[in-house]
Amino acid sequence: MRKYTLLLALVGMTFGSVQAQTETQTLFGNGKVKTWGILLNSQVQYAEVLGESVFFSNVKGGFVFNEKWVVGVNVGQSLHEIPRYNDLTMMTENLEFTQGGLYLEYRLFPHKLVHVSIPISVGVLQTESEQDNFSPWGNYEDDREYTNFYLEPGLNIELNVSKFIKFQVGASYRFNDAMIAPQSFNSNLKINHHPMFNAGITLGIDNLPKAAKQLKQALIKK
Repeated sequence: MRKYTLLLALVGMTFGSVQAQTETQTLFGNGKVKTWGILLNSQVQYAEVLGESVFFSNVKGGFVFNEKWVVGVNVGQSLHEIPRYNDLTMMTENLEFTQGGLYLEYRLFPHKLVHVSIPISVGVLQTESEQDNFSPWGNYEDDREYTNFYLEPGLNIELNVSKFIKFQVGASYRFNDAMIAPQSFNSNLKINHHPMFNAGITLGIDNLPKAAKQLKQALIKK
């Protein structure tokens, strides 16, 4: 009887050891969310679009998981109108850009003073052209729009200014794909793939439950 008991125990230990060794490991720590937080990022982006220099204001808001993964949304627009000569109409037009979408980001060694983050964004970019035209009946504006999807992977270097503030600089590359086929009169609004550069500040709490607990304890002591 003791032999059978010992044999069953050995089989159980072997099975448990094999199961532990074959358990799949993931970047999320076996799928477990240990900590969560929130952040708000404000940045300025620079790019050359349609042959013109463009500065974008961009705001990101998201949730932080395990202090490494960030999932959120972003919205932005060009900071100024961009005058451009239109070869088709032989007149000057003003361009404006509006963008918005989702993003996913992974941070490498986020607790170090200087670390790296890898964001990837996907969204929609709308280009609007305004042009003043003249006719015997008076002046009027000719507005044209071009909308496309974009995919934008990037690489940022972040500096931990304080526990809740980060400064970042980085670069990304935007792949543009047409969503609405342009007609012949606005085909010159089609945007090519292009690099982008950014600088910004992130305000956030990576571990919100822990921060709330610490604040509660500090208030109790007072």
